[in-house]
Amino acid sequence: MKLTAIKLAAMKSYGVLAQLVRALACQARGRGFKSRTSRHKTTGQSHKVGFGFFICRGTRNCNFWVFALFKDNFSYRTDANIKEVVEKSGQLEAIITRSFPKRLYKPLALKIINALSVHRLTTGDIQLRAGLTSENLRDDLCLYLPGLPDQSSDTLQTLVQTVLKDVMTTVSGQFIDHDEDNGQYYLDLKKDVDYDEKITQRAATIADDSLNNYFYDIIYYCLDWDTSEYVPNFKIYEHTLNWFSHHIFRKGYLFLGTPESRPTAQPPEDYYIYFVPPYGNGAYTDEKKHDEVFFIFKDNEEFKNDLRLYAAALLQRGQADENNKAAYQSKAEVFKMRLTKYLYENRSTCFDVVYNGVKKQPVEVMKGNYKPDNPFKETVDLVASLLLDDWFNDKYPDFPVFKTTITLKNQAEVMRKGYDQFAGRKEQLGNAMLDSFGLLNGENITIQNSKYAGYYANLLDKLPAGGVLNFNDIYNEVLTPTSTRNSKSIMAYCLSSCSALSTQAEP
Repeated sequence: MKLTAIKLAAMKSYGVLAQLVRALACQARGRGFKSRTSRHKTTGQSHKVGFGFFICRGTRNCNFWVFALFKDNFSYRTDANIKEVVEKSGQLEAIITRSFPKRLYKPLALKIINALSVHRLTTGDIQLRAGLTSENLRDDLCLYLPGLPDQSSDTLQTLVQTVLKDVMTTVSGQFIDHDEDNGQYYLDLKKDVDYDEKITQRAATIADDSLNNYFYDIIYYCLDWDTSEYVPNFKIYEHTLNWFSHHIFRKGYLFLGTPESRPTAQPPEDYYIYFVPPYGNGAYTDEKKHDEVFFIFKDNEEFKNDLRLYAAALLQRGQADENNKAAYQSKAEVFKMRLTKYLYENRSTCFDVVYNGVKKQPVEVMKGNYKPDNPFKETVDLVASLLLDDWFNDKYPDFPVFKTTITLKNQAEVMRKGYDQFAGRKEQLGNAMLDSFGLLNGENITIQNSKYAGYYANLLDKLPAGGVLNFNDIYNEVLTPTSTRNSKSIMAYCLSSCSALSTQAEP
């Protein structure tokens, strides 16, 4: 007769396996083994009952055995082997009960755990690297899953393998091991770290104000950039913003913090964006400056709990030995994905945005410009640009509205295409650049309709014979632009920018 750990239903007597487990139990209890006949509550099938196992002779829907005796009867735990197997099996069941990702297959996962636990007691040495294959488990558990369209042997074995893999993933490689050589799965009693529990315990000790740094980790990740801190040890970053109404970038700073750090960011730039710390009692001062935009995260208890667990996982990773660091990092990544998913899916509503003391939701600011598929950073930039539009217009009156979007990355190429037009190399991008300055009349290049070129043409006309325009008449370094800046300064600023761009484009 072929003996296995689980297939007791096929036995007409307890056999060697049952005697072995019975001997352990009887040794623990100090008395002889007794059994009785019971009847299944649901199916009415009769069972042989002994030391906690149902010996099923009925349908496949029956529980073939119950591990409850060893778990619930503490008298058995005087045997060190039984005690250790029961405790480790209980830890594993608790993790799967609270964390297994596929609810439909959770009962099967628990049944497999009990099977491996029983088998662990039959190997003589509970540390032995021996167990059951997925085929053993498929056959000996007499699987039948209602609603599964294909109940074939291969499908059931694949399901067992999938559930085992999910179990091992859920516990981060703890408790259950797999021998690749013979395909056996077994309870490994030495691998008993409950990462989830340790993370939960650590999370309970983290103060609210300590969460802000981890919140900023998630914000930085959502921004999807690799920009370094502009000032070491300050979460201040150089930032460029597309001036939405003029299709050209402006330079500024993005702070993961409050305006108290603004003096640290030098030289002054066109705007300042702040993600205010959401946790703890930290306060900030909004002086209602025209160049400042504040993003304030709305408290969400589920998000905060995941953030706390994310922080705890990283803290545990920092203190863990090398064998466990990867597991804690993996746990942290799971929480990170949850947090970023929440911010992305709710990016237009999970923040309040404050400008000039007025609080709005991002979706209110964007109105018809909102695009559901815009990434997180593009959404933040669009909101800030729309709020800062009046400020930019006051700061740079008469600034050209470009026919093509100019960014920090493409500026040299766009300017080169514009200059190529003068050499007769016509392209759409070059046309758009010249048209932005009013230098085109149909296909012809002319200054007649350009207020920018016309300004300097008038200066030339006013020169006496032999006179020249000096460098300072054309180029003007703008340090503190104001809304009262005259047209000469603006034109000089525009031409200065163009000159700088063309210089970058030189080979």
